[in-house]
Amino acid sequence: MLSAWLKKWYIFQVKAFAFDTVAPFRWDATVGRLRATNLISLIIWVSVWVSYFTIYFFALAYNLSSSMSSTDRSRGAVGRIMLQAGYASMLFAMTLAMYVMMWKRHEIVDIVNLLLNLDQKLKDTFKRNVDRHRHTFPWMELKLYEFTMFATSFGSTFITPVMFGVMVLHPRQPFHQFLKWSIGYSPRLSLTSLPVMAFSAMAGQKASSVCTFLLSTGILYMRMVRFWVGNCTPNSVDHALAKYRTVLGILSTQKLFWVYRCHQIIDRAIHEVYKYVAFHLITVRIMIAVPAFGLIRYANVLTGVYVMIIATPILVATGITMFEVLFVSRVFNASVGFVKGMGQGEMRKSYIFKKVRSCWIVRFDTSYPFFKMENSSFLSLMSSAVDLTITLLMEETDVALAAFNVSIVTQEIRKNMKFSTRFVSNGGTKLRLAFPVSSKVWGLFTGMFNTLTKTSSLDQLLIKWFINGTSLWSKDKQKTPYIPTQLCKMV
Repeated sequence: MLSAWLKKWYIFQVKAFAFDTVAPFRWDATVGRLRATNLISLIIWVSVWVSYFTIYFFALAYNLSSSMSSTDRSRGAVGRIMLQAGYASMLFAMTLAMYVMMWKRHEIVDIVNLLLNLDQKLKDTFKRNVDRHRHTFPWMELKLYEFTMFATSFGSTFITPVMFGVMVLHPRQPFHQFLKWSIGYSPRLSLTSLPVMAFSAMAGQKASSVCTFLLSTGILYMRMVRFWVGNCTPNSVDHALAKYRTVLGILSTQKLFWVYRCHQIIDRAIHEVYKYVAFHLITVRIMIAVPAFGLIRYANVLTGVYVMIIATPILVATGITMFEVLFVSRVFNASVGFVKGMGQGEMRKSYIFKKVRSCWIVRFDTSYPFFKMENSSFLSLMSSAVDLTITLLMEETDVALAAFNVSIVTQEIRKNMKFSTRFVSNGGTKLRLAFPVSSKVWGLFTGMFNTLTKTSSLDQLLIKWFINGTSLWSKDKQKTPYIPTQLCKMV
């Protein structure tokens, strides 16, 4: 059952999204329904905002790749890369959400109107039952849904635009860097920067409203399933009278199956839209894995406020995942409980059992087609994020890449590599191990070579690393071409 508070803030969020009529749909207050906007409004929305965020995402991705290929690993550079990566992942989700909304706008309009109409129909049908058993309904669960709806609607309408408008003045904010990189303009706190701040605030409101609209619609659907299907789940059954005792009282078989069939219809409609929003799980993984990688890999250069800033996306993404699994799994549990309750004590060949078998499990498929969201999905999502973090750390090699002949190494290679003390000398051939610029073991290898040379023990490494004492690197270590002409000798 949808409360007046849920509906109020949902409608408010839709009106705020389409306050300038440049949106894929609008709220028609005269009939209390969601309607698709005309073709001109849709074209303007696509031409201005969808195109803008698409170009912005690819430009930010290019800038991020340039930053990652840079050899600068100072505190500021690392913080900038982490911020760009987190921002790019969120921009990726918002951009794809816009395309989903553009592609499925008529289906979304039908879903919203179907949800509101069905809820009202169920309220009218079970009005006496609801009033009589209202004291038995869990009020904490309703308050949780209402708070989530309020927070998403209020945040996307007021908080996000203010944040985007002010953040654009910060030199490390991605949009600020985008302007500086593309047109050479650096916004500052002045009257001349007000248009940029206003545009940034408007962009933040438009982008966040797209995501919060999909989230708010999902909240309406999950609340309806939890209330009506959950409270219509049989606790006991009288087979002789075909009556079931539920939280709403004693109800007939026909009414219970009618309620569930209605939710099955909505389930198919919801699935046609929300099966395309599984990309947000990619964003969640990136928001956890990339900052975690930065905190671990560059722990020696990050301190204080940088750690707090980089750790914030991890906490936010973890919280989003936890609440998503909590809400979505409750839909699954309510559906499973109803099907089991209706089938209890029925013979396999009975009419009731055959109808129960036709009741598929209602789900909120926000993770389709990767997996089905259940109670244990939170641990699975966290495990995949940890696996991604470990993969990033393992790919960031910290051992010798190859043996280089430093006599013929170009200046370009010298700028991007660290070289150890030479350990093989053969006329014009002087082999040194090459390391990444960020390597932490470069000094250890250099010290080891110096120690082994002084103790005349370097031949042990030659036996281990080279083939038959020649200056040919063994195949499993060979990264750069080198053809030996003579036997090597000690330094």
